[in-house]
Amino acid sequence: MNAHTNTKALTTLAMLAIMSGCAAAATPVEAEETTESPIMQGAPAPAPAPAPAPKLPVAPAPKEPIATTDFQDSIARLQALRIFEVSALQERVGETSNCYSTQTVIGIVCIQDVASHAAEIAAAEKKLADFTVLAETVAAKVTKGSAFGPGTNLEALKNLHLFEVGAFIVDQPESHSCYGFCSPANQKREQQLHQIIEAL
Repeated sequence: MNAHTNTKALTTLAMLAIMSGCAAAATPVEAEETTESPIMQGAPAPAPAPAPAPKLPVAPAPKEPIATTDFQDSIARLQALRIFEVSALQERVGETSNCYSTQTVIGIVCIQDVASHAAEIAAAEKKLADFTVLAETVAAKVTKGSAFGPGTNLEALKNLHLFEVGAFIVDQPESHSCYGFCSPANQKREQQLHQIIEAL
């Protein structure tokens, strides 16, 4: 009786073991996903992204001349053009001969008289500032002159009564073997003067 029971138990265990083995074999094993690079798969490598084009520097636009209420600045800018000699007006303005004075665009004024000349000074400063802008703008457009130029008459500028007008500036040495100016720099300067006077 015991032998039969043991045999039955062993048979049952054997069947369970076989069933467990079959169940394990029947369970599918999920394959691990692998990510292969295109190079490993044999595909051509992607082309590298093009480098961004370098930004070229943009040249600043030339500054346009601007008017200023500082008459000394206007005088300095006219001197920088090197077309004719120029300086601030020197004649004395005012009724008092012995006084503490100051330099203004209309000349030397007694300090106590400055207020009474305020409107005249402001008007002269504006005229000088406008003339300075005109002279700089016109002169910048002239590239050359000619040996038989228009001349160097400065009377039109003297009649403005905005500054002391000196001599026309001539670069030396200037040859005497030709009529008019031989130096291209002096020819250009002569043309600049002519164009400024024409623009008044």
